[in-house]
Order: sequence, then structure tokens, then C-alpha cells
Amino acid sequence: MKKNNLIFLCLMLANVALSQIFEESRYQLMINYKLKEKNTISFQPEMRVQNFTQNTTITLWRLLYIRQWNEKVHSHLGTDWFNNWYNNDITGYELRAHIETGLKDKYGQLTYFNRYRLDYRNYYTNEWEYKKSVFRFRYMINWSRDLYHNENGQKLTLFLANEIFLNVGGTSKFNIYDQNRLGGYLVYKLSNHVSIRSTYWWEYRGKKNYNYQWWIQFGYNI
Repeated sequence: MKKNNLIFLCLMLANVALSQIFEESRYQLMINYKLKEKNTISFQPEMRVQNFTQNTTITLWRLLYIRQWNEKVHSHLGTDWFNNWYNNDITGYELRAHIETGLKDKYGQLTYFNRYRLDYRNYYTNEWEYKKSVFRFRYMINWSRDLYHNENGQKLTLFLANEIFLNVGGTSKFNIYDQNRLGGYLVYKLSNHVSIRSTYWWEYRGKKNYNYQWWIQFGYNI
């Protein structure tokens, strides 16, 4: 038990220290409710801020339906509501929907995961005038390995990941290349109900257009 508490404390201290150097920080709560053996509803409110604790730039509400077909395959249906904030005023909204499929398998001690997602994004002005919409394809691959686990089910897992975003359709002119994220995250599972995830991303949108992000996510399974 003392070892688990030490791991948790080190993760939290590292989160606070590292987050100071990132341009964007994200804080997310993931509340999961299993409907049946293979069906889950997940509610995920999120806040995005500049430089760890400064101006809030985005708040969003996310609702997901997750279907676990088997140990290797899952699907998502999801919707997001975004409030975009600048100078403490709401200046824009986004309504987003997505469909996703993920494929997982093992190679030796490594687990690798391929995720395919299609986003449909709607933007509105403050006057609720329809502005534009775009379809965006996202592909992510990650590799993971357990660093620590015990007989009580507690474990610490390291993930390395890369995700590319491509705009593939829309109501107005758009750039095909949207962005690319490269990074990794640690997931510490405290119990069957509680987990914490700390993520670092380097996000590249084009020449001289990139930033560093730190995310912290708390998960709770009802």
C-alpha cells in the first residue's frame, strides 16, 4: 500500500512541475457507467486553460456510447458541445459528433492500438448563424506496456502515441492537413473504479505553428 501511495504522490508532483512549461493544459473528468456487459455510457466534462492556471480558452461537455465487441475491438458514438472563450467572453460555439473504431492486439510484452475516427464539426457565431462545417479523419496508433502491477489489480502503464488529423470534406475551402500530435501518457489504475492519466503532447499544425500540451484526466467507473 505504501508503494502505491508513493507512485501516486510522484505522479501528482511530476504533473504539477511539468505543467508549468506547457502552453495549454487540459483537465478532464471521465465518469463511466456500464449498461450491460459490453455497453458503456461515458460523460466527460473538460476545461482547457493557458499555462496551467491562466485564462480558460475552452470548456466542453462530451457524451459517449461505447460498444466493446470483444477483447480486441471497440466502437464509439459521441457528441461534444464546445464553448470557445477569449478574454473571459464566449465568442463561439462548436457542436461535434464522431464515430470511431479501435483495434487492439499484443506483440510480445507490448500492446498496440489503432484508432480510426471520423469527426463532423459544426461552428456557430454568437448570433447562432450557421458558419461552416467540416469532416475530419483522425488516425492514432499507440504502444503500451505495464511498468508496475500487483495482485490487487493496481497498475501503472506507459503509452507512446502518434495521431494525425486530416480534413476530408466541408462546406467551404479547407486545408487537408489539420494537425499532428506526438507524445505519451501514464495511466495509473488505483482500483477497478478509479484511475488517473497524465499526458504530454507536442502538437504540430504547420511551420512555426506548434505547441506543447499537458492533460490530466481522472476516471471513475460507476
